[in-house]
Amino acid sequence: YELITEDHFLQLQKELHERMTNISEDNYEELIDHLCEIKAEYDEINNDFLYNIILTTCLVRSQKIELLMKFLREFEEKTNGDSFKYFKKLILTDLKDNPNSNEMRFIVRYLYSIKEISEEKIKLTLTTKTGKFDDILYETENEKILNNISVENPDFNIMYHIFGQYSMIDDRKVFNNDFLTEYATKGSHPSSIYQSIINDDLDSFSQLINENQDTSKLNDSFYSIIYERNTDLFGIEYNYLDLCAFYGSEKIFNFILMNDKEIQQTIEAQTVIFAVSGGNSSIIHKCVEAVQMDPFIIYKCILKSIQYNRNEVFEWLVETYGLFKKGTDLYQTLSRFKFVMKEGNNVLEYSIQFNNFETLFYLFSLGIDYQPIFSISMLYNNFYLANLALKLPYDCNVSSKKVQVNNYSPF
Repeated sequence: YELITEDHFLQLQKELHERMTNISEDNYEELIDHLCEIKAEYDEINNDFLYNIILTTCLVRSQKIELLMKFLREFEEKTNGDSFKYFKKLILTDLKDNPNSNEMRFIVRYLYSIKEISEEKIKLTLTTKTGKFDDILYETENEKILNNISVENPDFNIMYHIFGQYSMIDDRKVFNNDFLTEYATKGSHPSSIYQSIINDDLDSFSQLINENQDTSKLNDSFYSIIYERNTDLFGIEYNYLDLCAFYGSEKIFNFILMNDKEIQQTIEAQTVIFAVSGGNSSIIHKCVEAVQMDPFIIYKCILKSIQYNRNEVFEWLVETYGLFKKGTDLYQTLSRFKFVMKEGNNVLEYSIQFNNFETLFYLFSLGIDYQPIFSISMLYNNFYLANLALKLPYDCNVSSKKVQVNNYSPF
């Protein structure tokens, strides 16, 4: 395992990914300079590597997509390279292979809106051999939505996840072309109260609640539509508490609970999972105290903690609930229902898929089976890790049962 955990370039990947997930307007220029220095030293910092790390960061920090595109464009200019051009080419191909990724859809819409990708290029790439075209451009998408939404057209409403609040749908003053265009360009519900929750702006939120003068609206619900930038928020109903949990908006979360004690009863499994995704420890503990944490909720939380790089939360969940301890309820239940968990392949795959090297190294410290590493690394385009994995000792006669089950074997 030291071959992996002590490899200098993997340690560098780990550091770069952590810095990318924490990118901000204040530090991105410093990060560009740092990446330029590393690129000059390592041949491995090529377009494939940069594409992988930028796209993965977009998937785990979708609120930073615009900044990440700005970062890559300026990095390309500073290095006189073609890393941004390469990204724009591959993202369309990746979207064609992953049409249900809201993050990728938003990236393409954003690049289109700033004139970095043409409408012709999008249509050329996304049109299938049968001539079907998944139109993601909001001009035509808006028209399609507005021409079809109605109480009498439930199939369309369900397909676009516009359901429940038909009064809002029928009120074209709210649900009109401007509303849809703003939703498409922001990638999140444009309402003031939604935006106040994302930014944890308690003053704005409390003012909007007071203006409403309806205490039943203190924990109202949202319904996402096709323009939502985050896949985990798309196609579901979620309330204000859920949204606070997802974005780690602790001030508004506490405000809602403080002003209506009964609302705590509305905390459900979804709220807990969102809290883990958001990574705010205070919100997580409040949710865990309010919900019966059955093994399936715990398992989902563990995977989300890896996906969103909430590594302290991951270690706490694993150690508290005993993911790899045979005597625990979690281990026994997952084994009984034949989850692919005995040797940790699911958590291993999530770690590699989302470039979570801290979790990956932690799993190695527990003695996790390494045989699937090569195949998973190839699947998620980490060619350096795949090359390292080939240097590990393998028993070619007796392969891991879990490798056989999931076709993970490199042989």
